[in-house]
Amino acid sequence: MVDNRKDGWLLYAGDVLIGTAYFRSQDQPWYICDFEPTSQYETYRHIFDAYAKLVNEPSNEQIGTEPADFYEENIESLNLRLVPFGNEWSGEIYVTQIYNGSEIWLRPV
Repeated sequence: MVDNRKDGWLLYAGDVLIGTAYFRSQDQPWYICDFEPTSQYETYRHIFDAYAKLVNEPSNEQIGTEPADFYEENIESLNLRLVPFGNEWSGEIYVTQIYNGSEIWLRPV
């Protein structure tokens, strides 16, 4: 099988590679990508799953916090960084949402 996915980002938590985001489409301001997690992603999966649930089900009371507060307290502290490959955006500040460990949305801020 030939892999035609040439543009995207390597996603790191600190110095640990947790996955690769392959650009699929754009829905301004979001970059929508296929996500291929590494085995190291499992350490962080519960955080991204909780955030995705909070964002998509705002009435969810199990988490008990606003999405922005949850992101700031739980995801920003991971020191995420994107390393672009191909012809993709290479900004420093962005919001990351990962869905089911297979799709990632990235938004420059």
